[in-house]
Amino acid sequence: MTALQSGAVAPPTPDPAPAGRAGRTGRSVRRLMTAPLLLSLLAALVFAVALPGLADAVPTQNGLLFSSAPGLPAGAVFVGAVLLAVLAFCLAVRRRNPLEASVALLVYIACFRLPVALAAPEPIYGWTYKHLGVVDYIERHGTLLQGIDIYSGWPGVFAAIAWFGTVTGVPVVVIAQWFSLGIHLALAVAVFALCRAFGLAPLTALVGAFVAETANWIGQDYLSPQALTYLLAVILLTLLLRSRERPVFGWLSVPLFAAITVSHQLTPYWLIGITLALGLTRQVRPRYLGLVFALIAGGYLAANYDAVASFGLLSGFDPVANAHSGFAGSGSLGQTLTALAARASAIALWGGAALAAVLAIVRAKRMRAPTWIALVLAFSSFALLAGQNYGGEAIYRVFLYSIPGCALLVAPLVERALSAGRPAGPFGPANPANPANAGDPAVRRRPRHGAVAATLVALLLSAASLQAYYGAWFSNLIRSDSLAVAESLLRTGKAPALILSIAPVGPSRMLAEYADFAAIDGQYDASMTSWSGWLGQGFETTDATDRLTTDLADSDRPIYVFVTSQMADYSDYYGLYPAGAVDRFTAQLAANPGWTTLVDTPTVHLFTLKDRR
Repeated sequence: MTALQSGAVAPPTPDPAPAGRAGRTGRSVRRLMTAPLLLSLLAALVFAVALPGLADAVPTQNGLLFSSAPGLPAGAVFVGAVLLAVLAFCLAVRRRNPLEASVALLVYIACFRLPVALAAPEPIYGWTYKHLGVVDYIERHGTLLQGIDIYSGWPGVFAAIAWFGTVTGVPVVVIAQWFSLGIHLALAVAVFALCRAFGLAPLTALVGAFVAETANWIGQDYLSPQALTYLLAVILLTLLLRSRERPVFGWLSVPLFAAITVSHQLTPYWLIGITLALGLTRQVRPRYLGLVFALIAGGYLAANYDAVASFGLLSGFDPVANAHSGFAGSGSLGQTLTALAARASAIALWGGAALAAVLAIVRAKRMRAPTWIALVLAFSSFALLAGQNYGGEAIYRVFLYSIPGCALLVAPLVERALSAGRPAGPFGPANPANPANAGDPAVRRRPRHGAVAATLVALLLSAASLQAYYGAWFSNLIRSDSLAVAESLLRTGKAPALILSIAPVGPSRMLAEYADFAAIDGQYDASMTSWSGWLGQGFETTDATDRLTTDLADSDRPIYVFVTSQMADYSDYYGLYPAGAVDRFTAQLAANPGWTTLVDTPTVHLFTLKDRR
């Protein structure tokens, strides 16, 4: 008691643990308050602001980036979000921080690809729905659709999606809606793994994934055999590179190649060429693996020759002609802008890859094995042009297939420019981030001009890729009301019937019932643009519409004409018809006594020809 009164006892010492925890919390918060992470967060917030406007954007021929919604320049805000993510990634690489770069890359992919899932009311692209019908048929009948279209000969992806939908209960239309984002996330991981198998450091491999994502404006990412087999092909290439040290990876690629072979007509032959070229130079094991692939693909092609013969195995040994696209129409200023953006992206990627290869050869004074491997992966796809135009899409497949190999070549240059250090992997000495190099003045000095230039190039090419990807947005945008009308027509219509469209776009064959119509007439849903003399009609007079009515009057089956606002946007974008022609055609059919209007809304029109017999 005396001691207490005299104050001899010292006050209790506070527990140091809370202060320690507070200190650790403060340090954790400071670690999260880095410029790349803050920029990534800002990019996500700006994208969230833009998203409602993207869903309500007013159509424009220049595409989604130039669109606006009431009170918001949605397209410009969207571009700003993507470019903020690019800045975050470049700064993270500059700081040599793989974690920050990974976060920025994830945000970049999300901002770039999410509008396809969240701003589109239905799965985008009319040709997506032809695949949905095949999947729906397999789900409902548990068997393949034989003799109707080419899909029955290569059913691997359709069967896999049907199985997934049956097991999970997820409708195929929902799978299609989110497919693009999922496939791009998976491709980024696959390209990263390919870069690591090639020998690139983790940070450089992330740059490779970024390059591949930025370059990929092709639009192959909808629910399709091409999209999934492309992903499997990148994984297969990774196994091939790993087989140099462990041949078992080469054998593991065989079942993967078989899965690709039963799913897509073109991808296996690109892989055969790569495997043969690398086998001859002892860069894959076993060396004869390409012959194994050739036997698998050749045998499967022989078994399904009847399904593909009508399309032609070869279109002529004319690479120049085969490089031409199948585009028909005079085009618009918006389409020209989009085409220029796409070409700029392709030239930059191919030019950068060629420059990187030349620099690697000059430094080594010879062709080293890694450079040869990357060159084969980057430019072997050009050989496809020697014998096939692939329906006017061969040049797009050449570019698509070249992306992973070009990323291997370009990534070290980009990483070196951003970090101003020496490239990691086969193109240079050890990673400059290695603590062993900390005393190297060349590593400590980090000149900014190279990083600024590389960042500007990344921003410009990202913007070009955005325009190339979203320039045709409104001409490919499927609206819910047009999808509902098309589905109802398939469900309630009776085969045989002819369902004509003013333009080759819009939902079609999305249900298993399409088989009833296609079994009688494989062109039952033809576009009028395929008719001689029809493309470019102005419909200033009723002559063309009257001839159409007369020519179809004696048909022994129901005739429908389907017109949507998307078809008008598609026509204006690609210049299929003069401005206003689609509206004039619609008005003429509505006024023609030979036709009955079944659906008449601001965005969808459906007509049927009256039976005159």
